[in-house]
Amino acid sequence: MKISVAKEIVKEILLQNLANHKKANYKIVVPYLVGLAGVGKTSIIYQIAEEISEAIKENFGVAELPLAQHSETDVAGWALPNADRSAMTRIRPDWMPTDGKGVVFLDELAQALTPVSNAARQVVNERRINVHHMPEGWFVVAAGNRHGDRAGTNSIPTHMKDCLLFLEIEPELEDTVRYFNKIGTDSRVSSYLRFRPDWLSKFERDADACPSPRSWERVGSIINFSLGPLAMSEAISGMVGKAACVDFMTYLKSFAKMPTVDEVVK
Repeated sequence: MKISVAKEIVKEILLQNLANHKKANYKIVVPYLVGLAGVGKTSIIYQIAEEISEAIKENFGVAELPLAQHSETDVAGWALPNADRSAMTRIRPDWMPTDGKGVVFLDELAQALTPVSNAARQVVNERRINVHHMPEGWFVVAAGNRHGDRAGTNSIPTHMKDCLLFLEIEPELEDTVRYFNKIGTDSRVSSYLRFRPDWLSKFERDADACPSPRSWERVGSIINFSLGPLAMSEAISGMVGKAACVDFMTYLKSFAKMPTVDEVVK
């Protein structure tokens, strides 16, 4: 589905969770965004949090927890002996919010090792770790890459899958350009992608660099570096791959020769 559609679904889920989570007959829904690396999964979570903050007139934060970078005990909290050493007590993990409202973003779920996924499952299903509960205004969204993309993914345990609403997203030109315009990405990148939309995203499992919305966003910075033509070409190639770089550099040469709108009007 388009990333804009996924964003609409996730935003509505969070708003409904926020409004209805105390009702006895309401079941909290946990969306799981799955798609190519660099498609914009993380970006839309922060956009949604910003929009919800505006809607509810208070801060709706993001607590990001990249599961692939953490161990089981990082997620579940360390078990330490109590004062008289008669029992073990699991301390509250540092990633867990203690007040306010927001979304706990479990990123890289498919890259997490099985023990980490098992620990995170209680967060997803019950919004707690052992005796430590998330504040009532906090909810969970997860994200990960597709299993077939060689992005270091593992199979998600079936008991975790049963707790998630799967949303498989694909890059979409208009959503990407709208986002680039919002954050001020160099307009030449957006202009090129409108001219050659087939280069927006071309995933190659064995390539070191290939075009994606995330890599084009970074190209928007690179083309303003103080580099000579050869160095510029090598830098962009290292970001989006040689084929996309050649096509983009050719476009930039033509773009530089085009008159401005003011010149045309004059």
